[in-house]
Amino acid sequence: MPSPAWALVAFVAWYAALVVGWRVLLRRWGLAGPGAPAREALDREEHVARRSLRALLAFDALVLLPVGIPMLVAAAFAATLDVDALEILGGTLLGLVVFLLPVLPMLRRVRLLEAHRLAGLPPPPPPSPPTSGSPTLDAASAQASDAFQQDFVQILKGIFNRAQIALETEIATYTDIEDRPDLDGLAADRLGSES
Repeated sequence: MPSPAWALVAFVAWYAALVVGWRVLLRRWGLAGPGAPAREALDREEHVARRSLRALLAFDALVLLPVGIPMLVAAAFAATLDVDALEILGGTLLGLVVFLLPVLPMLRRVRLLEAHRLAGLPPPPPPSPPTSGSPTLDAASAQASDAFQQDFVQILKGIFNRAQIALETEIATYTDIEDRPDLDGLAADRLGSES
């Protein structure tokens, strides 16, 4: 069995590799360093898009991956030993997916805004919510939707319960955010089938 010192050295090396990879990625994508445009050259929307992408990459590289990948490996290893680690494995995978999937669409948005700026064009309109004919989820429909309550809220409740944080769904409030159409991207038909 490896000694605790070996595990600490491996974790520090893993963390250092993630920090270096994060810094290289920021420079390669032109989000930081000498290749990044000056703040004065950016309009508000491009500045916010770049800042949001940098923040997400920082969270992924400095918090999520250093904790999530070892947890995933440990949970997979525990599952091979017939220890009930399926919930931990599922929660870890969910966290990794939720915070890693938005990176590429955010990068595409930054590149689109950058191309418009370099071409001297006005910024493109923000992405619109899905218009596939399905209603979008608002505060009233989320609270009334069995699929939302069972498929999404119960998963969140389970994750918070493992951290000993009580999510009181009985007293939870739901509020529509009117001036942020970019947050309306969750279509009601993507929540699962309602019974």
